[in-house]
Amino acid sequence: MSSLGETMSQRMTLGYLGNHYGLAIRPRFCEPVTVTSLADDAQSVRPGALFVPSRGTVAASDIAEAEARGAYAVVLSQEQQSLAGSTQIPVLIGGLDAEQLGQLASDVAGEPSESLAVFTIAEDDSARYVKKLAEFLHTLGNPVGVVSAAGSYSLDRPLDVDYPVSMFDMERLMSVCLEDGAAAVIVAVNPQTLKPDALQAVKVDVVSLASSKSAVDEISRRAREATDEAARKADMQSRIKSAAQADFTQTVAIPVDELHHEKRREHEEKRKFEALAASRNQMRQAESRRLKQICKTYGLNLRKDTKVAARTEESDSLSRQAGISEDGDSQRQLSLSISMTMAAGVRKNNIKSALRVSKELS
Repeated sequence: MSSLGETMSQRMTLGYLGNHYGLAIRPRFCEPVTVTSLADDAQSVRPGALFVPSRGTVAASDIAEAEARGAYAVVLSQEQQSLAGSTQIPVLIGGLDAEQLGQLASDVAGEPSESLAVFTIAEDDSARYVKKLAEFLHTLGNPVGVVSAAGSYSLDRPLDVDYPVSMFDMERLMSVCLEDGAAAVIVAVNPQTLKPDALQAVKVDVVSLASSKSAVDEISRRAREATDEAARKADMQSRIKSAAQADFTQTVAIPVDELHHEKRREHEEKRKFEALAASRNQMRQAESRRLKQICKTYGLNLRKDTKVAARTEESDSLSRQAGISEDGDSQRQLSLSISMTMAAGVRKNNIKSALRVSKELS
């Protein structure tokens, strides 16, 4: 069951809804009627609600139940308008797509995500990453709310949630967290937590695809190898230069084999760099395709100021230097948390301070 009402900050008339969303109102004299909540199934309706059926088809019995529960109006599509005669409550007729429904829910809730820093982690098994990020944001001094099938809460208060969460539920949960004083909300983006289109109209600040850790690790390994090879080459060139400038009476020890095979090593080095670049490109393409699919499924809108974060060499280094845990998984989770908070604009010095505090508390 999904509804939006207990934290509803905006009261809207049917006239406003009709004009703003292109809906025809029957009868017209009901335009001044004000709705006080939204519901997308009949059992969630409370007195004063606007009933917006979520299913592709709606039966007359659903409308009758919504009316009996106190709905003030119902939204029907053009194909469903024949059902208008089966009810005594006002009917709004017109097609609302997922984006419009999301915007309606956000408008009714007062656009809570505009006042929150919203982090999303897309991963079927994202509970560990969500937990680590929540702990890290808390260490940085941010009151946090979490929406996850593994357990949702606002600050220290558990939230009673039916999973998966709909777009109406999402706006309600955002509003609850905002009213409780949360500065940030973390959302686990997976089928266990969210219904399709649940993130419509949610302003997401940072999104991360947590499952690319193996690809990141492989690229990091190759990058270190390439760096080591570049350092070896620089050392070799320095020694050759020293030999060229040396006095004839001096002897500079340069292994003959290294000189003979330098071109071969340069060729191998070039191949490594090309392989590294190809791996990075392949990972970017794969992650880009996955991100597009996630956006399409859950209605996640990547705005100009939305940051896409992933583990980096810098975040991995900070995670290792923190010395909080020797466990590889924990270090990767912390690294992703560091990368996401940096993407949100947190300064590195503040992150280092938070890591020191975490180490002292661990």
